[in-house]
Amino acid sequence: MIVNTACSKDNTILKVGYDLQAPHRFSDKDGKAIGFDIERVKAIFNETSMKLEFYEYPWNRILRLIESGKLDVALAAGKLPGRSKYAYFTDEIFKTGKINLYIVDQNKIDKQNFKELADLTKTELTVAVRRGASYSDEYELLKSNQNFQNKLVGIRTIEQALRLANLGRVEGIITNQEILDWEVQKSCSDISFYSAYDLSKKENSDSYIMLSRKTVSLQQVEEINKAMKKIDAANLVFNNQFTNLNLNCSNKNE
Repeated sequence: MIVNTACSKDNTILKVGYDLQAPHRFSDKDGKAIGFDIERVKAIFNETSMKLEFYEYPWNRILRLIESGKLDVALAAGKLPGRSKYAYFTDEIFKTGKINLYIVDQNKIDKQNFKELADLTKTELTVAVRRGASYSDEYELLKSNQNFQNKLVGIRTIEQALRLANLGRVEGIITNQEILDWEVQKSCSDISFYSAYDLSKKENSDSYIMLSRKTVSLQQVEEINKAMKKIDAANLVFNNQFTNLNLNCSNKNE
């Protein structure tokens, strides 16, 4: 369990669950929550009367803990109908992301023309996807298609997906460019990918702060919305402190 507290103005404490999606949100060597999403949510809550504590969990467990009220806040969540039964969402956008299907360059059929995501079923490709993730409406609809499901390999982290790609056990990954670049750099991998399909092109890719209905009041949600609007949270820009790894990869095979 990872805990660190953001400064605020009183003793109201909300527990924030975050999964490992570096450089957006992850833990440093001391177990402290860091990343662009962590900085963004701290900036928002510094404008409210609430404090934050951060806890690292897999995404599926975060959803269960939000539903049970054991966590109060989840970051960068899509507004899915099923989630609205147990969670509030901010009106204001937390951030806008771009999600792509990336295919390993060396793959024999890397020139497949993906006019839509369903074209994956016409290939021999298998693709790593995060368990519990909602990448787009198009992706959600296809999940009921067994032929499409057969093409997916569930993973917890993109680091795990990259290991599978290096072993030849998957030929693609659904993620965004920053996360993929970060993991490739961190692992000193020689593997390269190209973007075969943009899952964001047919719809918006906005995400929101999700809050447990069991523990968070509508008054608190409104306070968070006001803070987000005040600082234009979706357009906050941070420096590249989380992407400069300064790795020495010269000895990776020794």
